[in-house]
Amino acid sequence: MTEPMMDDLEKRLSYLESANRRLKQLLALLGIALVLGLVAIGTLQKPSDAPVVGRTIETERLVIKDPTGKVRAVLGRHETSGSPQSQYGLFIHGKDGESEARLTDSNLHIHYDKGSANFSPISVDITEHKVKVSQLFREASRLSDMGTKQKLTKQEQDKLERLSKEFEPIAQFYLNMSGPYLELKKHPRNGETDSGSGEVHVGASAYPTIGLRAHGDKTSFSLSALKDVAGMTIRDRKGNKRVTLNVDTDNGAAMNLYDIDGKTFRAAFGNVTLETIRTGGIQKRPASSLVLFDKDGKTYWRTP
Repeated sequence: MTEPMMDDLEKRLSYLESANRRLKQLLALLGIALVLGLVAIGTLQKPSDAPVVGRTIETERLVIKDPTGKVRAVLGRHETSGSPQSQYGLFIHGKDGESEARLTDSNLHIHYDKGSANFSPISVDITEHKVKVSQLFREASRLSDMGTKQKLTKQEQDKLERLSKEFEPIAQFYLNMSGPYLELKKHPRNGETDSGSGEVHVGASAYPTIGLRAHGDKTSFSLSALKDVAGMTIRDRKGNKRVTLNVDTDNGAAMNLYDIDGKTFRAAFGNVTLETIRTGGIQKRPASSLVLFDKDGKTYWRTP
């Protein structure tokens, strides 16, 4: 490269550097001017005394669909099968088209696959089903609608009754005029015998009580408490009373054993009241008493 060419290149680089410096200075000045202008505008602008008017969107029904066109949520009026009137609330549908959640002014209802739950101000129901919940709801609603329009056949009535039994809750809590009540159930799987299946009842309706009952028969155990009185009762598979334990402020405490008929006394321990056959008088035995009865309910041994 010749020396004149080097001189020419150096002059061009010097010119570019000088132009670059001028450009930077110009941009800096523009930035400062912009900031000062914004500050001035903010200082001079006065707040408006006019009230902020909110925007209102009025609609009877808002429908939300997914990219495939399926309705996934409805806010507002919604038609539901089995209901003679439209409901207003929030309705959410699962992508499978089966599951659903409904929130209205009176309750929250959710059903998914083989289970459903219903929550209201006075009750909570949780139900488990053997088939998909949506199938049960659709068929029960169809038969119910038919029943309001025309008389069902005996076969249709039997089917509707079977379907209604499928909605029996496995857990339920509710309030009534007498008080709160809790009911828990465990059904045997696939109809098989399950010694652990049964029911539990706890509540204060109409008085505080706890009850346990086996599934498939009437074997049960219950505890109850009232003013000045508390008791325990055990019943056999036929529902006959076999053992009782009672505590009474006036009559004391006693444990009684009954015959298989559930009525005949066979043994009593504690404060036992006996009737004297000859005189017809009433005899109250002390708390340490043990009395045995024959098959006819007559006393044949006692101590002390």
